[in-house]
Amino acid sequence: MGVPRPRVAWPPHQVLRGCLLAGCLALLACGGGNGGNGGGPAQTAQSCGGTLPDPQAMANWTPRQGAHWAYFLPTPNWIAVEAATSIDISSPVGDAIATTGFAYGPLVPTTLAGVEDILWMGYTSHQVISQSQPFPGGVGQEQVVEFTGVWKTTGHEMHAIAVDGVGNQQIAVTLIQANVEVWAADQCTLTLVRNHTSYLG
Repeated sequence: MGVPRPRVAWPPHQVLRGCLLAGCLALLACGGGNGGNGGGPAQTAQSCGGTLPDPQAMANWTPRQGAHWAYFLPTPNWIAVEAATSIDISSPVGDAIATTGFAYGPLVPTTLAGVEDILWMGYTSHQVISQSQPFPGGVGQEQVVEFTGVWKTTGHEMHAIAVDGVGNQQIAVTLIQANVEVWAADQCTLTLVRNHTSYLG
């Protein structure tokens, strides 16, 4: 499918026992800011199929370290909303957003389809463009889904790529999405944001 795999380091198993699923996955309803990157040097980064190394493409980005996450902002105007189990990194006006989150416990779904059902709760409608076969990775098994859908948070049609993961009483989701009209310009930037976000514990 040509979509780079995220390099997110997932937390140790004991982090979030007994978490209520809806609360843990509220990450999919978060957002903030608006105003895409408009492309720029990140468009040729290696993780986006180009030749420019990621560090060079991100040389002017702003590194940040919060209580639970380390990440990079394409410009200081981008907005990060961090929680113990999720992070949203948004363009200044909210039209491009990268989200990473996880949940543990006996109430989480046990299948990739179950994780996707939670994902679809964030949209009034959606249309799957492509879906990979399940593959080993992350918390156990992962699947990449590219789709469009009307996001409940903004009421706007989004283009998105989600990497859903499921393991033993644990799930993980990375989601990059942008308003359909800015997706082409912002997809690479969002991919770099996603690939360079790390969980610290």
